[in-house]
Amino acid sequence: MNFKKLLLIITISIILVFSLMMLTSYAYYTFSGGSTSFNKTTYNQTININYTTNKFINVTNAIPIKDSEASSKAANNSFSVSITQPNTTAEVLLDINLSNISIDDALKNEYFRYQFLYNNSVIKEGTALDIVGSNLNLTNTLSITSAQTNNFVFRIWISDSDVSQNSMLNKTFTGSIEVNAVKIRNY
Repeated sequence: MNFKKLLLIITISIILVFSLMMLTSYAYYTFSGGSTSFNKTTYNQTININYTTNKFINVTNAIPIKDSEASSKAANNSFSVSITQPNTTAEVLLDINLSNISIDDALKNEYFRYQFLYNNSVIKEGTALDIVGSNLNLTNTLSITSAQTNNFVFRIWISDSDVSQNSMLNKTFTGSIEVNAVKIRNY
């Protein structure tokens, strides 16, 4: 009887440890952006930022694509910015950065590219060589008003070339979009 109890306790312990492992793995996967599909909104006194997924960018499975296919196949993060004061007309100056960047050394070259769009127009584009430390400035002085729609998209991809890019596969790029606002005036 003692042996059966010991066997039962060991079996239950193994099942609990395995379940805990699976739950923590799933929690990490969810947190890292692997399956996020919710809307997250952050507020400050002047603006409302609505991220389509969230403000974090996590690219681990990028494959080389043609630059012309970036709009449909590149990893992207979209968000909108609006002024939160209804019934007033205000102007706000935005400073948008990609911060807390972590990038594998194999991606630090001219083939790892990005684009930043404002209302479907490219306002900044470049390569991983533009990243200084752990930050990338996307815009310094973008002025928005409460009377306009302000949609942004950040795209990132590996640009297909005639050279072998196998060393760039299964590498990691992470960062977070930071939006800071300074209220200029009310009309």
